[in-house]
Amino acid sequence: MKKLLFLTATCAILTAPATAVQQCVALDASVNGTSYVNPGSKAEWSVTFPNVTVRGIGVCGSKSGSYKDLSDSFTTYDSAAGFANNRYCWCKMISPAVSSWVLAFATDDADYCAPGCNGDCASAVRNSSTFRSAMFGSISN
Repeated sequence: MKKLLFLTATCAILTAPATAVQQCVALDASVNGTSYVNPGSKAEWSVTFPNVTVRGIGVCGSKSGSYKDLSDSFTTYDSAAGFANNRYCWCKMISPAVSSWVLAFATDDADYCAPGCNGDCASAVRNSSTFRSAMFGSISN
């Protein structure tokens, strides 16, 4: 009988639905990051702040705009032009929250966009309070 109760209780615990864990982190746009990581040819980047590490991605696309403009989406491949119009570096925070895409820079040549996009995203998030304001202010639920 004890074995049956133990097995029943263990199975109930193991099959119970997982509950989400939430942690509140203050994202203060007025505080510069202390360091950043630009992993070379990958799209990911991260910036360390005193209380949290912000992670994100940088991707070049064809949607134009101005520095720190926001977008929910953009195109990275155009059937007529291929990747030739990917001259705009868009950055998105993916942790500890998800932001909209924020425009970091534009270049005249698409070949120059991709190699520097993630580094420019990390640098802008680390050093520019106006860029952080746009990114942190666009966090979705």
